[in-house]
Amino acid sequence: MVESRHPVQIYKYILGSHFGVFIAKKVVGIASEGPYHTGLVAYGQEFFFGSDGIKSCQPQGFKLAELIEVIDVGETDIPLEQFKQYLAQLSKSRYTSQNYSVFKNNCNHFTDDMAKFLTGQGVPKIILDQPAEVLSKPMGIVLAPVFQLIPDTIKLLRHCAHNLLPAAIKIVRQCANSMLLVFSNSYKCIK
Repeated sequence: MVESRHPVQIYKYILGSHFGVFIAKKVVGIASEGPYHTGLVAYGQEFFFGSDGIKSCQPQGFKLAELIEVIDVGETDIPLEQFKQYLAQLSKSRYTSQNYSVFKNNCNHFTDDMAKFLTGQGVPKIILDQPAEVLSKPMGIVLAPVFQLIPDTIKLLRHCAHNLLPAAIKIVRQCANSMLLVFSNSYKCIK
């Protein structure tokens, strides 16, 4: 039986678009294009790691960054089910939401490990070296705690939007209905 081969690509993004580039280049002083995010594309899906753990979406479905490069890293003959088992194992050990770190265990480390597992070829060194470059700059050291908080802040905002916004809308509707009732009764009294 002949196993089919699957193309494997690394999608390289810039986080935060223009603002991320400004912070990286002008404030921190690093030479790279901006803060990198990577995802691994294989089996018709894009796999990535963040503060919510391992996720997947349609290729280019990651909307928090701007795609700037597609890097072909080869092909794999590893079946999708075997890859999913590997992902499931890693999602309980190295790549959990609790283990995410902007500098030490991020999306680029994940993509590197996945690409090496599937093809033997990893993420370009310039991407993996970016955290060390940031921490080698005085402003990078000063801002490191802020950068480390960004994923949790995004998670909190998502949680608030998902859980608190519907409650706020319900309260506003109740207030509006109460106001309409008061105005309606006032109008009846005036007549």
